[in-house]
Amino acid sequence: SIRILCASELIGSVIGKSGANVRRVEQQTGARIKVQEIDKDASGERLIIVSSNEIPTEPISPTIEALILLHDKVSAPSEKHHSSTTVQGLLYHQTKLVVFLGKVGR
Repeated sequence: SIRILCASELIGSVIGKSGANVRRVEQQTGARIKVQEIDKDASGERLIIVSSNEIPTEPISPTIEALILLHDKVSAPSEKHHSSTTVQGLLYHQTKLVVFLGKVGR
């Protein structure tokens, strides 16, 4: 699974009316998408979890395909920052961070 952060002001466009966008991406890719609220007072962000049963022989990962389809909605410019800068966060489990950063962060 992949976990990404989304600004709360953008989550409506990610989910869509009555969850239509999420259902469309799930049906198109076979991935599962969950949106969770983080601490309301802390960050003003939502956690989006995209996961699927990966099949090694398939050329395209359903998880990655769903993430690509959601990307434009998640990465829209944030109103809080009043610029064209996009704010994104990708969350890694601590056991996988060593693979991402490398030994001693190099």
